[in-house]
Amino acid sequence: MFFFLIAHYRVPNIPANGWWHEWTFNYDVKVDNNEVHLDIAEREAKILVWLGDDWQPSPPAPVPEPAAELPPADQSNNASQEQQPDSSTNQNPESTQSEVPSQ
Repeated sequence: MFFFLIAHYRVPNIPANGWWHEWTFNYDVKVDNNEVHLDIAEREAKILVWLGDDWQPSPPAPVPEPAAELPPADQSNNASQEQQPDSSTNQNPESTQSEVPSQ
Protein backbone atom coordinates (compact mmCIF):
# COMPACT_ATOMS: atom_id res chain seq x y z
CA MET A 1 0.00 0.00 0.00
CA PHE A 2 1.32 3.45 -0.87
CA PHE A 3 0.37 6.64 1.00
CA PHE A 4 0.87 10.19 -0.10
CA LEU A 5 2.29 12.83 2.20
CA ILE A 6 1.65 16.51 1.67
CA ALA A 7 4.55 18.34 3.25
CA HIS A 8 4.13 21.90 4.46
CA TYR A 9 0.40 22.03 3.60
CA ARG A 10 -1.00 25.53 4.09
CA VAL A 11 -4.13 25.70 6.28
CA PRO A 12 -5.68 29.21 6.05
CA ASN A 13 -8.34 30.85 8.22
CA ILE A 14 -7.16 29.60 11.60
CA PRO A 15 -9.41 31.51 14.06
CA ALA A 16 -6.61 32.91 16.25
CA ASN A 17 -2.90 33.58 16.11
CA GLY A 18 -0.73 32.09 18.81
CA TRP A 19 0.23 28.62 19.97
CA TRP A 20 -1.81 25.56 19.07
CA HIS A 21 -1.34 21.96 20.19
CA GLU A 22 -1.79 19.18 17.62
CA TRP A 23 -3.48 16.54 19.75
CA THR A 24 -3.20 13.32 17.72
CA PHE A 25 0.58 13.47 17.24
CA ASN A 26 1.32 15.54 20.39
CA TYR A 27 3.27 18.57 19.17
CA ASP A 28 2.88 22.35 19.28
CA VAL A 29 2.75 24.79 16.36
CA LYS A 30 2.89 28.58 16.17
CA VAL A 31 0.18 30.23 14.05
CA ASP A 32 0.95 33.59 12.43
CA ASN A 33 -1.27 35.56 10.04
CA ASN A 34 -4.12 33.14 10.83
CA GLU A 35 -2.52 30.28 8.90
CA VAL A 36 -0.41 27.27 9.70
CA HIS A 37 1.68 24.86 7.65
CA LEU A 38 1.36 21.17 8.49
CA ASP A 39 2.58 17.87 7.10
CA ILE A 40 -0.43 15.68 6.47
CA ALA A 41 -0.72 12.15 5.10
CA GLU A 42 -3.48 10.71 2.97
CA ARG A 43 -6.59 9.93 5.08
CA GLU A 44 -5.17 11.70 8.10
CA ALA A 45 -6.78 14.34 10.30
CA LYS A 46 -5.25 16.94 12.59
CA ILE A 47 -6.87 18.18 15.80
CA LEU A 48 -5.62 21.62 16.83
CA VAL A 49 -6.30 22.93 20.33
CA TRP A 50 -5.59 26.59 21.01
CA LEU A 51 -3.09 27.20 23.81
CA GLY A 52 -3.02 31.00 23.75
CA ASP A 53 -1.11 34.01 22.47
CA ASP A 54 1.49 34.17 25.25
CA TRP A 55 1.90 30.45 25.86
CA GLN A 56 5.51 29.30 25.63
CA PRO A 57 6.55 25.71 24.93
CA SER A 58 8.13 24.12 27.96
CA PRO A 59 11.86 23.53 27.67
CA PRO A 60 12.89 19.94 27.11
CA ALA A 61 13.38 17.93 30.26
CA PRO A 62 17.01 17.98 31.39
CA VAL A 63 18.89 14.80 30.71
CA PRO A 64 20.74 13.60 33.82
CA GLU A 65 24.49 13.54 33.41
CA PRO A 66 26.13 10.14 33.65
CA ALA A 67 27.91 9.45 36.93
CA ALA A 68 31.65 10.09 36.80
CA GLU A 69 32.37 7.08 39.01
CA LEU A 70 30.50 3.85 39.42
CA PRO A 71 29.30 3.26 42.96
CA PRO A 72 30.93 0.38 44.86
CA ALA A 73 29.42 -3.04 44.31
CA ASP A 74 26.43 -3.90 46.46
CA GLN A 75 27.78 -5.62 49.57
CA SER A 76 24.53 -7.45 50.28
CA ASN A 77 24.75 -9.14 46.89
CA ASN A 78 28.31 -10.31 47.60
CA ALA A 79 27.32 -11.61 51.05
CA SER A 80 24.51 -13.68 49.63
CA GLN A 81 26.88 -15.20 47.10
CA GLU A 82 29.35 -16.11 49.85
CA GLN A 83 26.67 -17.85 51.91
CA GLN A 84 25.60 -20.08 49.05
CA PRO A 85 28.06 -22.91 48.41
CA ASP A 86 29.57 -23.12 44.98
CA SER A 87 28.02 -25.97 43.05
CA SER A 88 31.37 -26.94 41.51
CA THR A 89 32.95 -27.58 44.94
CA ASN A 90 29.87 -28.99 46.64
CA GLN A 91 29.81 -32.53 45.37
CA ASN A 92 28.32 -35.61 46.90
CA PRO A 93 30.88 -37.07 49.33
CA GLU A 94 30.21 -40.55 48.05
CA SER A 95 31.18 -39.53 44.55
CA THR A 96 34.44 -37.92 45.67
CA GLN A 97 35.78 -40.98 47.43
CA SER A 98 37.69 -43.30 45.23
CA GLU A 99 36.34 -46.74 45.05
CA VAL A 100 38.58 -49.08 47.05
CA PRO A 101 37.90 -52.80 46.76
CA SER A 102 37.07 -54.29 50.08
CA GLN A 103 39.47 -57.00 51.26
